[in-house]
Amino acid sequence: MKKIKKLGIKNGLLAFFGIHEPFFKTAELKGKDLQRFADRKNEITAMRNALECRQNFAVIGGTGTGKSTLLLKFQQEIDPEYYTEYIYFSMNSKTDDEMKEEFFRDILARILIIIIDNDEIFDSFDPEEIHIETNRLNYSITIEDLEKKQFEINPEIESNIPKLLKSSFLPIKLDLKLNAKIGKEKQTTTTKQFPRHTENTLKESIGKITKKLPAPMVFFIDEMDRIMKTVRAGENWIDEVVKLLRYASEIMTNENLLFFFALQPEIKDIFLKAYKRDGDDSILRYVPVFTEIKGFDIDFAKEAVAESLKFCGYKRKPLDLFPVEVMEIVLSAASGNPRKFMLYLTELVKIAYNKEKKTVTKDMVKEYLEGVFGVEGKEDWRGFF
Repeated sequence: MKKIKKLGIKNGLLAFFGIHEPFFKTAELKGKDLQRFADRKNEITAMRNALECRQNFAVIGGTGTGKSTLLLKFQQEIDPEYYTEYIYFSMNSKTDDEMKEEFFRDILARILIIIIDNDEIFDSFDPEEIHIETNRLNYSITIEDLEKKQFEINPEIESNIPKLLKSSFLPIKLDLKLNAKIGKEKQTTTTKQFPRHTENTLKESIGKITKKLPAPMVFFIDEMDRIMKTVRAGENWIDEVVKLLRYASEIMTNENLLFFFALQPEIKDIFLKAYKRDGDDSILRYVPVFTEIKGFDIDFAKEAVAESLKFCGYKRKPLDLFPVEVMEIVLSAASGNPRKFMLYLTELVKIAYNKEKKTVTKDMVKEYLEGVFGVEGKEDWRGFF
């Protein structure tokens, strides 16, 4: 078999700078890339305090400010102590009723997956009970899928669905593990027709199951309001987000479930008014604590660059590649947005490589930014030249 050479080991941009990984990531950091994380100590402390006080929490900030990375970093930090799940929330519901059911189904599915995947939790449950719950949820999901495809659900189709279930939220290995736990005889006795889940029965199942948990589950919910902003275009999507939290009050106040949300900056005013008792303060019942995640200042930017260069194996000093003045100009051009800041620096590294230079200079920055913003204009970064 032909061996594929690892890009950049013997020649190319990475080798030129003496590194073994790309310099920066513009998507959220996850897995080993979280080693690039520049500590947001205050935010992490606030999240830890909320967790210990059993309070739901919101991280508020604009796109590209690092909300997702912060959630993933905190999840990694508490994984040994809590059962956690990161949910990239992709809601497609059009009506309030569909929205509520979709949210509850997603949460119940994640709870069941965590239980089956973790022997310590699974031992707290009767496997047959979990098997019934998974089948009922599968049944409800299948019915909805058929309805969306405009199938008429008549009694004959409905009665055969338990035998023909093809939709499953469980990964195959967990489905096999569950079946092995209950044995063949019980598999056949529990795959009878299940009453379809409704909003109320979903909440009941969540409440019943979570009462038996030996420790709280912590869910990190990302993109919920951003997706709703798209799905509910033309409507007051902020009110829709608050409405969903209110709908979910019974699980939001469940002592064995904790929720950490990443939310768009427009939501901030809702929280501030609630704290000042200027309007409806009911949101504080569901999400009583929040922090606003800011963009980079120059000190934070330098730390982020240093951590990322260290991660990719850069042997020289960070300032050898990016002098402070260069970072200040780029930070101004990016308006403090971490994602844009890292993207601009990555493009400048390419320019330096093409010029066979191992330091990014002001002239390179000017050349690049004028290509992005145009030669004329009154952008703040022009004051550096």
